[in-house]
Amino acid sequence: MEKLNLIVDLGNSYVKFCFATQDVLGEKHSIPNHEALITLEKELEKVRLDSIILSSTASEEQTKLVLGFLESKGNVHYLSPKSELIFEMAYQTPGTLGLDRIANMSAAAVLFPGISSLVIDIGTCITYDVLSGGAVYCGGAITPGWRMRLKSMNDYSARLPSFEMLDFKTFPGKSTEDSLKSGVFYGILGEIHQFINETEQSFGEVKVLITGGDAFHFVGGIKKTIFANPKLTLKGLYEILKHNN
Repeated sequence: MEKLNLIVDLGNSYVKFCFATQDVLGEKHSIPNHEALITLEKELEKVRLDSIILSSTASEEQTKLVLGFLESKGNVHYLSPKSELIFEMAYQTPGTLGLDRIANMSAAAVLFPGISSLVIDIGTCITYDVLSGGAVYCGGAITPGWRMRLKSMNDYSARLPSFEMLDFKTFPGKSTEDSLKSGVFYGILGEIHQFINETEQSFGEVKVLITGGDAFHFVGGIKKTIFANPKLTLKGLYEILKHNN
């Protein structure tokens, strides 16, 4: 049996995980939370684990269930604000910093040492985080993701409809549906470019890293060389695991 490390990112709706060995991350799995234990049990039947890292933003009950199972399979590092980090923290409220943002900064610090980075994670919300060339986390910004923007226009207006797909990316929109989707798409795209410009004004040339479940909607429209990596958060968790072992 192969000896592996297990990287688990337990979110509010989905659990993402992969195996890692010798600095190589395997296939990324993404499954609904209610299937987490069943899937992990099946995946780990014939695997001997060296170390495990768990990052969780799920409920306390769900976290305890998954953590308890993983502890039966090997040595678990549970990511928390007390974990030893790869980078220095210049954030005024480090205890409130999202674990996914910590993982993303860790990945940037390892992938591009000595280079300032802007990490953009596009999901339910969009996070923008800056790591200086000296590996100091300088802070960032949080904005609504595309679903939240479409839903808010429906929630706070009497006649604007709600949509589940961002499948129109042309301006001008020639219907109300297309106009809403166009506004959200180009609004986010313009926001991304503005944050890149603001970061470069403060830090000079930066590496732009993009990840997140909804990143694929926007990467083609970004007028800047980017490093797109759907496993960036898992990569960061793996680096934290190695750093704390």
